[in-house]
Amino acid sequence: MIKNRKHVLSQAKESIKNELWGEYQSLLDQKKEVVEEIEKETSSWLEEKLSILNAKIHQAEKDLDDWSLSKYRKKKKSIEWTDDRARKEIRFSKPRKEINWDAAEEVISEKKKIRKNNSSWLHEGTMVVHRSEPDGPPMMVVNVFNEGRTSHVLKDGDIISLRSLSLRPAFED
Repeated sequence: MIKNRKHVLSQAKESIKNELWGEYQSLLDQKKEVVEEIEKETSSWLEEKLSILNAKIHQAEKDLDDWSLSKYRKKKKSIEWTDDRARKEIRFSKPRKEINWDAAEEVISEKKKIRKNNSSWLHEGTMVVHRSEPDGPPMMVVNVFNEGRTSHVLKDGDIISLRSLSLRPAFED
């Protein structure tokens, strides 16, 4: 007894699959009979019949495979290409990149020299202010270390460490 639409659909799909499978089995049985006849006597019409049966068997296998494919594969298979050339053009339409590694290495080395926090302006003796206190008292850079990331500055007679990124020039024109 069928309970709901889901069961109706699954039973319909199962019956179609059984029908396709039965057709395939009958073609295999026919092929077996023709092969037995060919073994007894050889004739051109039996060989033609065998080639026709082979084509039908191939088509039946294809139908079975198509029926068992997923929804995605069925959609993909439904696309028909006019020729292989068009298919390849679409598939490989992106040009391949050729990289000049010598030039790339130069760029990489330059990037290593110039950092985001480019503190090339920051030298010993430069007057700076902290970014949180732009109107505060100016400080003097005593030492720049850690590849320019950190600086020792003189503030009110004490030496403190600050990130170089947080320092700004004190007297800008």
